[in-house]
Amino acid sequence: MVRAYQMQHENEEQIIQKDIVTVLIIGTGGTIMMENSPIGYVPSKNFIEQMKSYRNFHDAEYAREEGYPEDVCITPETPLRKRIRIKMLEFEELIDSSNAKPKDWVSIAKSIEDNYRYYDGFVILHGTDTMAYTASALSFMLENLNKTVIITGS
Repeated sequence: MVRAYQMQHENEEQIIQKDIVTVLIIGTGGTIMMENSPIGYVPSKNFIEQMKSYRNFHDAEYAREEGYPEDVCITPETPLRKRIRIKMLEFEELIDSSNAKPKDWVSIAKSIEDNYRYYDGFVILHGTDTMAYTASALSFMLENLNKTVIITGS
């Protein structure tokens, strides 16, 4: 228990010292990933493009000057002189959260495992119907993880 706390504290110190913190958004589905269409709201795979349309999520001028790729959001500098570099990973087949299954939880955990060394934290976009079940399952699957994982929906 003490070692887990020490590792968490060391990770927090490393992040505090960075000028740019890296976050991976894992898009699994849900209303938060939908967009309006002529037939109503439909699942969409361009969430990062929607984020880039908001100045609070993307400093287009800075991104252009620094040569960031098109699939990355970089936030404006915070009062603490930090930025957040956001990359998006979207599931090929979006999950209908009213029907999420253990295999979906494994896919989410595997996405974090595969990208763990590249990012300081993770945000999971999820439907609200089974978000609590997914959060519970991931809390066991990602036990003693030393990075932040946020699950959110709309």
